[in-house]
Amino acid sequence: FVAERGGRIRVINADGTLRAIPFLDITSKISSPTEGEEGFLGIAFSPNYKTDGKFYVDYTGFISGQLTTFVEEYKVSAADSNIADPSSALTLLTQSQPFTNHNGGNLMFGKDGYFYINLGDGGSGGDPFKNGQNKKTFLAKILRIDISNSFAAQPYAIPPSNPFYSDTTAGIKKEIWTYGVRNPWRSSVDRLTGDLLIADVGQNKVEEIDFQKANDLGGRNYGWNIVEGDSCYNPATGCNKAGITMPIYEYFHNGGGASIIGGYVYRSAQSKSLWGQYLFTDEVLKFVDAFNLDNGIVSGNVNHLITAAQATGNPVSFGEDMY
Repeated sequence: FVAERGGRIRVINADGTLRAIPFLDITSKISSPTEGEEGFLGIAFSPNYKTDGKFYVDYTGFISGQLTTFVEEYKVSAADSNIADPSSALTLLTQSQPFTNHNGGNLMFGKDGYFYINLGDGGSGGDPFKNGQNKKTFLAKILRIDISNSFAAQPYAIPPSNPFYSDTTAGIKKEIWTYGVRNPWRSSVDRLTGDLLIADVGQNKVEEIDFQKANDLGGRNYGWNIVEGDSCYNPATGCNKAGITMPIYEYFHNGGGASIIGGYVYRSAQSKSLWGQYLFTDEVLKFVDAFNLDNGIVSGNVNHLITAAQATGNPVSFGEDMY
């Protein structure tokens, strides 16, 4: 299943051929599908898809002229497993976007069964509205919600184990799992350990990968816009790093252009050499690198699997097949 930015999900058959009829076509809902960072940005299937037929999408559209992120639930057609039912759409949540960039878009399920949603800081540059450290907005956050019993009147519940569930601060968003991210363009859960890895696109100098153990209690602050990577950003020197969880890996580009894309921890028996390595790439720099983790710490050398010279185009994301 391949989600196209313009608003369609296509099905590639096991023999590599493309099915003529899209699985889902919501192009009429999508804002600016060929410009900027808008469009159809994320898809995730229910862990119980074989029985409940549910899947979830993230895209940008409009509400009364205001650019908005939508997270919606759909169901597969009862008559044909290769076609979704567009009438089954259920909006889980929306978030107004002040600018056209940094929309996040990654959707995933944790081993805890909860649904995780990545949202960027709202765009422009430098986080002008300071959303990164503001827990009264969904922007610059990873949310965690319970959609096990979603319906129109209550599309989701907030897990009582969320870190700010009992926080009585007025306006605080109790859906927040972690905060202080800039534009987390692809996160993934290690299917073996349940650990969470977050690739967060930097501002002008640093791209970073953040880590969270499977049994983490949430509430971590990854520092944006106080820090970019582990370097001070606002202010440029002497910033207060207290309470900030620093990245496990970063690389510098010093304004030359870069945009990290997170992948997966490889867990296929097809390759013993790749087993346990976390793969990631960069849309601008075009390499594919990987490293091993030892209890959340990069172990050994970073392996350069594909160089920019070997790349035939600019990557945008990773996918997993049935193996």
